[in-house]
Amino acid sequence: MRHQGIGSAMLQKLIDFSKNNAKTITLEVNEENTPAISLYKKFGFQIIGKREKYYNGKQAALIMTKYLI
Repeated sequence: MRHQGIGSAMLQKLIDFSKNNAKTITLEVNEENTPAISLYKKFGFQIIGKREKYYNGKQAALIMTKYLI
């Protein structure tokens, strides 16, 4: 279902909702999931950390945050 705007629409709704209730949104994503990483970066998320061997003891997770203030 990629390239239909569904993920972008859902993420924008989450960001809009969170602006009234939070200062940041933090998530983790498999470092090999480049489509998701690109989406998050498009919405202003920044990589702030990395968890080595997080997925199946092999792949790392990137920790990404968006500051809402």
